[in-house]
Amino acid sequence: MTTEDTTETRRGSTARRVADRLRQRVIGGEYRPGSVLPGRRALGREFDCGPLTVEAAVKALVDEGLLRTEDRRGTFVADAVPSDVRQGATGPLGFGSRRRETLQRGAVVGVVTPVLIGAPEREESWHGAHSIVASFERYISEFDGITRIFGYNDNAGNIISQHDATTAAIEAGCDAILVAMHFDVGIAADITPVASKAGIPIVFIGSENLRPPALSVFYDNPGAGYQAADHLMSVGARRIALVAHLRDWWVAARARGARLAVAQPERRGVEFFTYPTDMKLDETVEGSRERGGKLDHIAEGYALGRRFLADGLNVDGVIAANDRCGFGFMQAASELGFEAGRDYAIIGFDNEPNAKFKQLSTMQPPWEAMGREAGRLLISAVTQPSETASQVSLPSILVARMSTKLPRRVE
Repeated sequence: MTTEDTTETRRGSTARRVADRLRQRVIGGEYRPGSVLPGRRALGREFDCGPLTVEAAVKALVDEGLLRTEDRRGTFVADAVPSDVRQGATGPLGFGSRRRETLQRGAVVGVVTPVLIGAPEREESWHGAHSIVASFERYISEFDGITRIFGYNDNAGNIISQHDATTAAIEAGCDAILVAMHFDVGIAADITPVASKAGIPIVFIGSENLRPPALSVFYDNPGAGYQAADHLMSVGARRIALVAHLRDWWVAARARGARLAVAQPERRGVEFFTYPTDMKLDETVEGSRERGGKLDHIAEGYALGRRFLADGLNVDGVIAANDRCGFGFMQAASELGFEAGRDYAIIGFDNEPNAKFKQLSTMQPPWEAMGREAGRLLISAVTQPSETASQVSLPSILVARMSTKLPRRVE
């Protein structure tokens, strides 16, 4: 046997030992469902082996369905242990052995969502809801639950209110309810007591934190703004403007986060301002909103870009209020000879489907994670209502593209 063969045999034996230890931790509940696995180097130090050996062990558990990997995010514990792995498990009562006790087999979970809206221009704007619902359905199915969609439209294709769709789910006798892509705090305040009186747990997914006793999963808008500004500064931007065509609270939250990033001591010398400079952003969720279903965000962003450049403002970093505003801004700048990624860096929010084709860097809400967290929150509300956390906040995900690839500065 060659030295190479001996090394490979030893590595394989160690990988099996590491896989066995990790498997025990998952099945025993030490690593909770959905939690991130420690890094390869950290595990290597713990088990006294190299990263390639750890990688082989992790791959084996991914193949078994105990772990899952996500691009750019890491390796996570699966939401439920496969039955063939769980049957031979011993140890404390873990999530796998108790999962059938959380919902009765065939329990119906109503999902109130905009994904059934028929108008194409509205359908694209809700692309995130598809990912949320798919992730939530996968999670619930592992607990023997069945989902039933309640869209914002009736059988004739007429759009109805989110309030009416949620009420319909309650009246249909659903065992639990998810309201995906929720944007109205008034609905949560009205519906939560009604659902509670009927004994139906309900979870809301959206972009704002709701007041208890409402259960909500939301993404961190100030954090997204902070990440966007931080990314622009990391590629060399030193004069940054947040351009906004509307003054909704979520724009204010993103601006607040960006301003905080620029204010960090290590970022001295970086300038930040909002445009239009005379726009007063609305800091309250309950405040008036200028956003409307018929607002053409691209056209508004284009007009804003023309005004911005006509004012002669000199910046090397732009944070657009959302992706569509960014599309319009980039078009206006391009017509005047300014190329994103060469003359300035620009980043948006939401990761709209066209962002990849227009090469716009963006902050993507964690759609998949939001669906999973909503599932966990709902299951917890069924099994341990007194111990259920009311709100879960999740960070956005940076998707960097050519629009933020500035030429390297010559110092």
